[in-house]
This record gives sequence, C-alpha cells and structure tokens, in this order.
Amino acid sequence: MSTKFFHSNNNLERFRKYTVGKKADVKDIDSKFAPSGDLRELFGIDVIVKSIQRLLLIQAGTYLFDPPLGVGLHLRIFEPCDNRSKTEIAKEIKEQIRRYETRGKIGVNVIPLSNQKGFRVDIEIKYEGETRHVREVYDESLLRTMD
Repeated sequence: MSTKFFHSNNNLERFRKYTVGKKADVKDIDSKFAPSGDLRELFGIDVIVKSIQRLLLIQAGTYLFDPPLGVGLHLRIFEPCDNRSKTEIAKEIKEQIRRYETRGKIGVNVIPLSNQKGFRVDIEIKYEGETRHVREVYDESLLRTMD
C-alpha cells in the first residue's frame, strides 16, 4: 500500500509566497489600466481609498457570502436633503468603514448638495504618517454611468 503526499495547489498561497515585497505591504489591483496596458497596482493609502470608494458604491445584499457589505449610496441620491438623511448616511458609512476597513484612521462628513439632488462625502484618511482627503460626489450624473 503506497502513501500519497498531496502538495498544495493553492494559487493564492503561491502568489503570496513568490510576490516581491514585504508581507505587511498593503497592495491591491485597480480596475483602471496603467499606461503600459496592465492593470494598475495600488499601494499603501491608495488601497484604503479604493476600498472605501468600493464600499460606498456596493449595494448591501449584492454579495451572497457577505450580505451586509456595502452602503449603496447611489440609491440615496433622491432622498430629502435634510439633517436626518445626512445623519443616517454618515452613520451608515461610518458603520461600514468600522466593519470592513480597519486600516488607518478615517473621518467622514456628509454634505447635502444645495443646487441639485445628491450629496458630497468628504473623507479624511490617515495611514502610516500620510494623510489623504477624498471628496466623492453622489448626484444624478452618477446614475448615468451605472448599468
């Protein structure tokens, strides 16, 4: 009777083992292309920015394996432009960030747009001595870009 030894055929483990860089490096792949034609790699604070942008656009319930994931801000564009809506949106964003994006220190401020339907989300991200201010606008023009 022979004994067989199974070797791991896990591509993710091979990727981690042979990828150049430190294990603690924060990196991700962006959906936009670099000038070389390859997918653009993101590092450090840029990974956190992209992660938050994705959280804000993903509609809750989209991922079967994690139904609470996502805020779905595009669904809130036509809500009344009042303090209650602003407070609810800010609370939902902060809850998602607290749950899914634990890297760095992140502050959020929601500002209703005065001249059109929608709102602006100002985000301040502090990570490893670097600070980034991100301004995302969610208005009717966003809906024209979504399928």
